[in-house]
Amino acid sequence: EQVYELDEGETVLLKVLAEGHPRPGQYWFKNTEEIVETETTRVEVEQVGQEYKMTIRRSRVDDSGKYKVVLRNELGETESRTVEVRVNKMSDERESQRRPSAPSIILDSQDKTVGVGSNVAFNVQVAGHPKPLITWFKNGRRMTESGDGRVSFVEEETITTTTVTEIDEETGETTGKTVERKETTTIHKLVIRDVRESDEGIYSLKADNDLGTSKSSLVSLTVDKRKQAVDEVTEEETSKTTKKQHEEIVEEEEETTTTTTTVTRTREEEEEEELERRKKSSKTRQVETVESDDEELDDQGKKGRKTTRTTRTTTKKTTTTTAEEEELEDEEERAARRRREVEEEEDELEKRDEKERSSSKKSKRRVVEEVEDEVVEEEEERVKRKVRKDEEQVDMEEEESETRRKVVQMDVDEEEA
Repeated sequence: EQVYELDEGETVLLKVLAEGHPRPGQYWFKNTEEIVETETTRVEVEQVGQEYKMTIRRSRVDDSGKYKVVLRNELGETESRTVEVRVNKMSDERESQRRPSAPSIILDSQDKTVGVGSNVAFNVQVAGHPKPLITWFKNGRRMTESGDGRVSFVEEETITTTTVTEIDEETGETTGKTVERKETTTIHKLVIRDVRESDEGIYSLKADNDLGTSKSSLVSLTVDKRKQAVDEVTEEETSKTTKKQHEEIVEEEEETTTTTTTVTRTREEEEEEELERRKKSSKTRQVETVESDDEELDDQGKKGRKTTRTTRTTTKKTTTTTAEEEELEDEEERAARRRREVEEEEDELEKRDEKERSSSKKSKRRVVEEVEDEVVEEEEERVKRKVRKDEEQVDMEEEESETRRKVVQMDVDEEEA
């Protein structure tokens, strides 16, 4: 016998697969008593294709028992095996983690206008604990899923955990304790595939639990023959799959990414290091121990000899072959020649820079001198013009003075006459 164990408030889902012709009816039993489905009950019985199922929402401890289903048509009947359901009462700690709340609509759906043959989905996000019982309506009448799967109800649950500080209900002050509370938010989808003109209408959702009821907004589905069919359901599923694949690819790239550090050295540094390495490889150290002679003891007649040992470390150079010495000398000479070449190049660059700076200074000096000459010439010309102007002014004044003198003399002559 199979046992199905869960906590109170969770949803019980029992289902079997069967086929028969004519299509059999289903009759569910709890402890030999038949379960009757009503409009307001938490129990919902439905059949989709070859699947026969019963859903018990907001389970309670008294829902515990042994369940089975009897399938019956005109030709006979058959029954499923018995399943024991155990609904456990939640502990105070777990109950505090799932604070009871009335249903609330977090996100509403929108009006839709689609073409014939489209696949559409109305999405409504609902929160509440115990988990609300959801009912879909079309034009004010309760809906059920179609047997061929064209009209179906889909749920996607997410659990949000929040940490809050506990408050004493009597004093209204915090107790200093923190409690984790979990709130289940569910996206309820009304999926309609291969839309027909008869699907046109006003749709809504009702969510209710023991603490209250909440209703979604009324949304319309308009079927326009002129519009091209769309597939919102497949596009949404594809988008989710693509997003998941993208996240997996990003994680894989992050795991396989490595950092490479490149060290660049100049040619001179490499040659010097190689030369130093060759020199060190041609030297070895040897340690030899020298024993000193024994010294005689003092004059008091003590016999014996005392042996002292001292250790001396000496370093000897091993004799290298003539070829190696010549090779080392050649390398040293090449390195020295290279250093001289570099120094000569630097000197040449320095001389060239100095020459350019000198040439630039001379050029600037010539420009300055030319400018100064031009300024002097302009100043001299200006002075000359001023002198000429002054001379002309003096001449004019003298001429005017002479004219006035003559006029005065003529007046005097007339008076004398």
